[in-house]
Amino acid sequence: MPKKHAMERHHDKFLKTVFRLRGLPYSVKTLDDVASLTSASLGDIPAHNVRVFSLASNLGFGDNSLSKVATLMLLTILSLVHDYKSNAEWNIPIQSPQPGHYLVLDTHFEGMTTMNDVDQLSHKYDDKTFMWIRDALPKHIHGIRAVIYGYETRLTGNQSIERIKDLASKLIALLTAYKWASRSSKPVIFLGHSLGGLVLRDALRQLADSSSEEYRALLNIIRGALFFGVPKLGIEQASLRAIVQGNPNETLIEDIGRGSNYLRRLNESFSHNLANEYFKQFWAYETLESPTTVRNPDDHINRNGSLAILVSRESATLRLIESNSSVTFPIKATHSDMVKFTRKSPDYHIVVSKISSIVNKGLHHRESYANHQAAELRTLQGVPSESNEDNITAQLELFRRLSGITMAEETKFLSVTFDMIQDTTRGIQMVQEERGSLMYMQRLEPILVSMKQFAEVSEAAEVVFGLANSMAYVWATSSHPDIFNCILDAYQEIGEQIPQLRAYQGRLATNQHLKHILVLIYSDLMWFHREVLQQLKQRAEQARHHKTRSICESPGAWLLADSRFKNWSTPEFCSDPFLWLNGIPGAGKTILASVVVDHLQLIPGAAVAYFYCKYGDESRASFIGIARAVLAQLLSQRPHLTSYFFEKATTSGRVLLDSTTTAREMIKAVLSSCENTYIVIDGVDECKRNDRDEIVDVFRRAIQDLPIEVPGIARCLFVSQDDDNARRNFCDLSTIKIIDESEDDLKDFAKKRHLALEAKFGPLQSKDCYVSKILVARAQGMFIFADLFAKYLEAQLSKAALLAELDPNKLPVTLDHVYERIVERMFEARDDSAVASVRKILGWITCARRPLKWVEVQGAVCVDLDNQIIDHDKMLSDSPKGLFASLIEIKEDNTVELVHETRGSNYLRKHVIDFREVHYSLAMVSIGYLTLPQLDMAGQKADEDVHLNLVKGTYSFHDYASACWAMHLQEGISELKVGGELTQLLETLETFIELHWSPTHKPLQDLKRV
Repeated sequence: MPKKHAMERHHDKFLKTVFRLRGLPYSVKTLDDVASLTSASLGDIPAHNVRVFSLASNLGFGDNSLSKVATLMLLTILSLVHDYKSNAEWNIPIQSPQPGHYLVLDTHFEGMTTMNDVDQLSHKYDDKTFMWIRDALPKHIHGIRAVIYGYETRLTGNQSIERIKDLASKLIALLTAYKWASRSSKPVIFLGHSLGGLVLRDALRQLADSSSEEYRALLNIIRGALFFGVPKLGIEQASLRAIVQGNPNETLIEDIGRGSNYLRRLNESFSHNLANEYFKQFWAYETLESPTTVRNPDDHINRNGSLAILVSRESATLRLIESNSSVTFPIKATHSDMVKFTRKSPDYHIVVSKISSIVNKGLHHRESYANHQAAELRTLQGVPSESNEDNITAQLELFRRLSGITMAEETKFLSVTFDMIQDTTRGIQMVQEERGSLMYMQRLEPILVSMKQFAEVSEAAEVVFGLANSMAYVWATSSHPDIFNCILDAYQEIGEQIPQLRAYQGRLATNQHLKHILVLIYSDLMWFHREVLQQLKQRAEQARHHKTRSICESPGAWLLADSRFKNWSTPEFCSDPFLWLNGIPGAGKTILASVVVDHLQLIPGAAVAYFYCKYGDESRASFIGIARAVLAQLLSQRPHLTSYFFEKATTSGRVLLDSTTTAREMIKAVLSSCENTYIVIDGVDECKRNDRDEIVDVFRRAIQDLPIEVPGIARCLFVSQDDDNARRNFCDLSTIKIIDESEDDLKDFAKKRHLALEAKFGPLQSKDCYVSKILVARAQGMFIFADLFAKYLEAQLSKAALLAELDPNKLPVTLDHVYERIVERMFEARDDSAVASVRKILGWITCARRPLKWVEVQGAVCVDLDNQIIDHDKMLSDSPKGLFASLIEIKEDNTVELVHETRGSNYLRKHVIDFREVHYSLAMVSIGYLTLPQLDMAGQKADEDVHLNLVKGTYSFHDYASACWAMHLQEGISELKVGGELTQLLETLETFIELHWSPTHKPLQDLKRV
């Protein structure tokens, strides 16, 4: 990289100079040590005026390998450097056991300079002295070591005859001298700016052309490079010739001129010899003009000439911007400033993303976790009194939260034992044998043996004391035999790496610090299982997505062929990054959104994020909910974003992204650093107006603000109804309206449902009962109509009952008629008491503030306020489907929700349930539940009482009741009149407040105000 040479005359310029200090004793450990040693050696500057920025081990060999190097600035003028016109390097004697030992202070930075050790020092800098390669890059890409190569670049008065190939040869000589080609060397990524990029390219050419084993070994460790403003096709020479005029280095300027034979040969050799899959390169170009340099009549150099782009985008990218723009990117800066970033510069994050993409995939996540574990180990060692039980509990909670396991899955995991895992393994092997696809299950033996010892030793050391079944998570692997082979090798490797702990059981039982090793092993195991579960979750999410789009044989073919869609989705060209797909309610918009997602995911190199909004669910109908989902999906597809996400998480101090300001900033930064990105947001009309406006504003602004030089870097599809609010948000966008185009999809869907009915009831081919034709004719383009009516027909008990429902005189005409028929069937053959109970529970499901789990519904049903108990005999014996027919569907996480919730909820609120009454009912059951004696934790006699209540399910409704009672109370008291309901509410609230009101607060004087 270019060096800094002569200091300016004025002191303010001199005080901004960065110095390099070499020869520091290896015993120097901290930045303060450097400042103190420098102050003592110079004698005329106090330590607090020596500002040290980096300290790292020297890359030299021999005696120098035992020294360190630092970068620093001096806040006062030194007598030693007053004569800076003739010196750029000074020797400073220091007291040392070795006579004649010197510190070397310089400003030229020639040779190799290490900017950091891998274990980065914890130090903060302000933006005025911020050097991203030194101060930020090692933190954002963990495990990286930044090294600077400096060489002579001064043009004025330079008597050197060195050419680019000479500078490149010197770089190679230094790399080989410092043993960079040894087997233990780490992969290398180069950053080259301007002339430095040409030096790097020539060095790579020399390595590739050589038959030397050392050169080939050196070339093999180079993984890629980023070139910033490198004039690969040459640069305008007029301003440079004005500087070098007659100097020996004029030949170097000739080499980098436009039409240079040297550059032509270099480009040809570089493209032929370095075209391999291991070497990846990116090309950055400047977009701001720089002042040119001219020689005045008085022979002085004027560096404030006319403005110009010094290196054109074609030259900087070798015209790849025209043929392969994915490896090029713009930087909004002048030629000189394009490698100088502030902390919050979006260009910096783009550069980090490019570097990260060169680094081996998967490295970042694991190393970040390893760093976290190392930090945790240091914390544990510093606080030996911390409870091992607390640490294990924390790991379990972290596992539960981040893996996203459901209650059903957790219950399944907790029941797993060592014998069961062996039986399961044998069962999987038998199934594989029957299929003729054995996978050598013996690979599991190391992990099983090691973990059995781990469990026994941990229990003997009382590390997991009191945590029943905590080891069950270790035995829980996967309930998907078809993908089990993918993790067998990982299990084998883990098992072989875990030490055989039984030999250390005595020491582990008595040494508190050694017990922490068990905690760390357990943490690593939790991390691995969490990763496996998250991958399985993604497969399940994808399965749900494909289930949505597979409602018919080949849905959405007409949309994919539409010219407006093609113009929006084609990777090579995009004149408008936005598209609005709209249609009437129930027209199959969500199905089409799923089709679009599938289509986009087939585009090579595309990153696709999608979201299905849902009315009434805050996590799925708010900007922050959509932002979390989109960012998480893009992170999983673009691993280079890990460092940026890690930084935002650590600086915010929060585990969950809950700040809309931060979310806005992250979306903008991520979209600017990810190429070929597609976002699909379905059901925007499901969100409230404020949320809808924010969602549209954020994504539109983030994409519109992207550089116009790279059209189509990110695109967004909005899917919604065509209503007044939508027109206000999307009227200026390219639009596709669903009218009659989906008729073929609807016919295909109806045909599949017809076949399903025939499979249950027998042939249905007569003119009056050809279901597929009836569904298409009555649906009038509404998939929701066809779906609901088909489910209603399928729920009939006999073919005779089905044929009766198909009587032309009884066929429903509107969607409300379908709902009416379903509700009538749901209530028929039930007495008034049963109808009231079903209606009440249906109201709870419809008006709940979040989707209720069936176990929570059962918990609420069992609340007996009159007798102040949980009466488990009141538990419902029918399933949700048995109670609510085709109105309700059960999700994989055990939640119960309305089918086609928005339309279903609207119908039920109009014709079946009283909105206020339902909220009053939920408020009363929640508040009353929280006043029950079993919920008074202070009154529990012993832990056995709590354990018994847990087993019985007494606390199944606690999570929802404690979180949502106040919201239902607000909705339910709006029209209460003096009398029974109000009196009952006041009595219940009095008990509730007495039980739960904090003693530090004053008692409520007038409950009637509530």
